[in-house]
Amino acid sequence: MIPVEYVSVLLVFVFGFVGMARKFPQELGATVAYTAMLFAIALGGERLGSFAYALLYRGNPEAAPDLALVQWVVIMGFIGAWVVMVYAGQTFSFSGKWPPNPITGLVFDLLIGLFNGWIVVWTAWQYTHRLGYPHQALGWFVPPLSSRAGSWVELAPLALIPDGREPWVLGGFLAFLIFLRVLK
Repeated sequence: MIPVEYVSVLLVFVFGFVGMARKFPQELGATVAYTAMLFAIALGGERLGSFAYALLYRGNPEAAPDLALVQWVVIMGFIGAWVVMVYAGQTFSFSGKWPPNPITGLVFDLLIGLFNGWIVVWTAWQYTHRLGYPHQALGWFVPPLSSRAGSWVELAPLALIPDGREPWVLGGFLAFLIFLRVLK
């Protein structure tokens, strides 16, 4: 089995390469959308999974899978759908010129893509960790975690924000990004 931290880093680099292909004005627009995703998850991510569980298995509790597995599927579905909407749909596009030095521009594009990847992948990993890796039931994960993975998961965006302050910090960052977009 491939360690979870290697898979996470690989996925973040995929976002980095997407950032290089799309260029920074569009990737900054994706950053706005991913910050909005974090805001929505911070406000009700686990409650959404619990609601889906209650809705799906209210009449047949003996057929119900583990609550954590349902919460995980709902949150991963939410994150996956959000990523598809961001890249398939139309997002903000910031004004700006690509730097005259192509290397500087590519590095900037890569860094913004990596930042977006960190937001998406580490958030998914954090919720997977918080729910106890319920996808073990599907055979997609074999414990234990390495000590490195255990420490890296604590670097997720929502894990770095003090508890109870997520809506304020994310709302402020979102307002700042939108202000930058409007400022031109």
